[in-house]
Amino acid sequence: MQFGIVTVEDNRVGPLYKHVFPPCLAPWISFVGLPNKVIAFLTAELQSKWIAQVLSGKVLLPEEEEMMASVEEFYQRMEEMGRPKHYTHMLDMDAFEYKNWVAAQVGLPPVEEWMKQMYSAAVKNIRSHQEGFRDEWDDDYWKSIIRNQPN
Repeated sequence: MQFGIVTVEDNRVGPLYKHVFPPCLAPWISFVGLPNKVIAFLTAELQSKWIAQVLSGKVLLPEEEEMMASVEEFYQRMEEMGRPKHYTHMLDMDAFEYKNWVAAQVGLPPVEEWMKQMYSAAVKNIRSHQEGFRDEWDDDYWKSIIRNQPN
């Protein structure tokens, strides 16, 4: 972005509070869909609802300084873990914690357990059957799991 307010360096778009809001431009500019290694459509839907509620004034963001401190703390944790910048938006193991946090911001319940189990099974399936992972998926099993969930 102009004036270096939001930059892209080694695939890191930032600084962004919770992968969405640049602290110095929030709430007027936001980004949807940057996290990867997530359930993309669910993540984008939750982010969009959060942005809409922030823009409508129903949900308040922290002050700019607090958002920036959160971003800096996140970057520091990444550095301490030895994670390169290009993994900034790769949530992987933290994906459901992130989704649940965003859901809580907009008053929605946390992600259901069956969805976590299905995601975990899908990742395991992809890793074990890279070329034919779609052929090794048990649709009937997952349909029965979903069907038996309380409404």
